[in-house]
Amino acid sequence: MTGQALRVVVAEGAPEEEWHDGRDGMVTASDIHRIAQGGRGTHRQVLDEKLNGRKFRGNAHTRRGHVREPELLHFAAHHIAPGRGIRPNTALYGHPVHLLHGATPDGLGWDADEAGLFGVEVKSHDASWDSDQIPADHLDQMLFGMWVLGADHWLYVWEVMGSDGEPTLDDPRHMWVHRRDHEARIARLAAEADLFLAWRDAGAPELDDIPDEVDDALAVDARFAAIESHAKRERKSARAVIDPWLEAQGEKTVRATGTRAEIVRTTDEVRVLDEERWKAADPEGFAAFEGLRQQARDAEEYAALTFVECDALAAAAISVGHRTTEIKYGNVRVSARKGLAA
Repeated sequence: MTGQALRVVVAEGAPEEEWHDGRDGMVTASDIHRIAQGGRGTHRQVLDEKLNGRKFRGNAHTRRGHVREPELLHFAAHHIAPGRGIRPNTALYGHPVHLLHGATPDGLGWDADEAGLFGVEVKSHDASWDSDQIPADHLDQMLFGMWVLGADHWLYVWEVMGSDGEPTLDDPRHMWVHRRDHEARIARLAAEADLFLAWRDAGAPELDDIPDEVDDALAVDARFAAIESHAKRERKSARAVIDPWLEAQGEKTVRATGTRAEIVRTTDEVRVLDEERWKAADPEGFAAFEGLRQQARDAEEYAALTFVECDALAAAAISVGHRTTEIKYGNVRVSARKGLAA
């Protein structure tokens, strides 16, 4: 534990409307991934949901997930972390200093020996889920929960539901997430929450204060990115017609002129290795070649396994404190504002 005090914003068992009212004024753990990764359009969507209510009210899968929460928490309490007091939670907590940062963990537990207070996140994935990795939005949700509650650990429990609505795994799976492995990301999420709140408190301005020349350049970039994207789709559709026609022309050179475009495809003979012919004519030479090729393949496989071992050793070293931080920039995304020509 960080020694951070717990601050309850909406108490356990309060009416659902009170819980919604409490979280609508805050950045919560369920918001933070979209806020951190999205642009102003996403920010406006999040703000609109908080001011006017979210249009998405769930589907059969999300409703089934809510029904399954008590079962998953019961499994966690009795089979994953017995004796650690895991219980369901509906209270909304707030950070003691950053008062508008909030979180409502699915469950809470207590480890008297090591972890202290920890949160529990339970998820029911749909039938298409086939990974043991935590989705990025779920991870950010837990990390922000750690930030708000001052917890050092979080338990992630998940199952996969079949199309019939029944679990496909013999037992739910789980993974512990540790604060020490994600300090930089937690700091980033807290900073992004503050930036969103500052933008909201400034009146959620439609335009940001950027130099005129950058504004013009963004418009040009967005316009031609849209043109490029459209061109790729159109060319793909066109080649789906052109390529079979070219194939039907055989090996001859093709020169053809249409009403609006022309096409040229030349043909050349190139020398390529005929392994079967070499093997039949010179078994000894071919065997030497095969031996060297297999050595190369073995070396590539050994190198790949060695890199995996190196990565594992590096990850272990990072986890025990042999680490520093560096800035990793995300992909640059430029797009035209909706409803406006770029």
